[in-house]
Amino acid sequence: MWKILSLTYTDMSGRRVTVRQGIDVDKSPELPATIDFMKRCLRECDSDHSACQLASSGAIPSPTDTALPTRVIEVCKHKTTDIRLVDGLGRRGRYVALSHRWVSGPMPQWVTRQATFVQRHSWFPASELGTSLVDAIKITQWLGLDHIWIDSICIIQDSPRDWNIEAGRMASVFANAYVTLFADMAEDDYQGFLRERDVYPSIPITIQTEENAPITIRIRKRPWSVTAGRMFTMDTRKFSSLSTRAWILQERILSRRKLHFGVHQLFWKCREAPFIRSEDNHSPDIRAVASEIALHRSLKSDRATESSLPEEWGDLVMLYSSLKLTHSEDKLPALSGLATLFWEKSQDDYIAGIWKHTFFEGLAWYIDGFKPDEKLPRPARYRAPSFSWACVDDAVTMESFRPDFDAGYVPNLLHSEVGLEGDDPFGKVHSAKIIVRGMVATATTRGPITRSVCTQLHTALQC
Repeated sequence: MWKILSLTYTDMSGRRVTVRQGIDVDKSPELPATIDFMKRCLRECDSDHSACQLASSGAIPSPTDTALPTRVIEVCKHKTTDIRLVDGLGRRGRYVALSHRWVSGPMPQWVTRQATFVQRHSWFPASELGTSLVDAIKITQWLGLDHIWIDSICIIQDSPRDWNIEAGRMASVFANAYVTLFADMAEDDYQGFLRERDVYPSIPITIQTEENAPITIRIRKRPWSVTAGRMFTMDTRKFSSLSTRAWILQERILSRRKLHFGVHQLFWKCREAPFIRSEDNHSPDIRAVASEIALHRSLKSDRATESSLPEEWGDLVMLYSSLKLTHSEDKLPALSGLATLFWEKSQDDYIAGIWKHTFFEGLAWYIDGFKPDEKLPRPARYRAPSFSWACVDDAVTMESFRPDFDAGYVPNLLHSEVGLEGDDPFGKVHSAKIIVRGMVATATTRGPITRSVCTQLHTALQC
């Protein structure tokens, strides 16, 4: 491999040009250089990053001291094709988690069903699974780990009860994972993410010094750039099959250490590192590029206050509502893990996507956009009450305001009642009811633009 030495010079136009140190990337992600990059990132994080460690029972944090999920996949140490499902309750250790996009269309045959649940506890070849799952199992072995959690295998997919219970535990599954693998380059599980990559090879350029001694440097097209305020580089955001998926949002926020498998190269991000680290060693020196990490840190610190939480929740809802779901009924479950974090901080009641303490502010949402013909139809099946943003599939905007009510005109939420489909208080609901007391203002509908409804609501709440 060639390294690109750091060199700054003035070109003919007078501009200062900097060539940073870098490394050529192999087409195949299965070669030793890429595997060494993964191991090196994890090793350095283990030894140097206290913010990325899990609290242990002793005085010193430990990345190994974590409870395993309800079920995990055990990877055979001797036969690379053999795996089995094992119970994780009461056991501790390290495990990998996979963030991936399922196949579109019917549920694939390899998922765990009630009919196959028992036999999955015996060894079987990983080749029976989708390619992305096989790739994740390979990486688990390369990292020297014994267990991996994959939702389609570790959750009984045709058992609504098991699905609802385990979906409610997603927050801890991803937060406690030793590392999460993001299959960004895979369109779905059939494709896999250890495919040959579209790399940009370096080109040699020879220059003459003042002493007339030739120096050869190698330069290469930079395949990515950073969008301010976003976690992903252009490599994963523009070409990723995950960046627009609603389920993935909480998975990347909750995960403490991440390996993103992009179309050009591999990227690393953890909670403590100030920048994204790339396989070609050309990491952007841009602080706080990960708004998702900033949100997680805020929720876990003492800075999250009663006044800041509503604004942070509103920002999260706006980001989340712009993402896509394969199954419409997952609207609330796919946000359950993050809602759990907010609840841990606020201890507030959750009313189908709205927090009780700031309920009236939570009503001030509107569909983002002004073209009625682009508005998506309401879901055919009930999934949230009409007062909640979760009842629509459109991207929504949360109106930022603090109601300033005169004495005697303060509205009250007298009663709220939510019917849950499972045990997760932040998951699927089958009904919801509220009783509100307050003054009502006369409003006039000015047209089909949805935003006017928000304006009327805002005015009514101020009366």
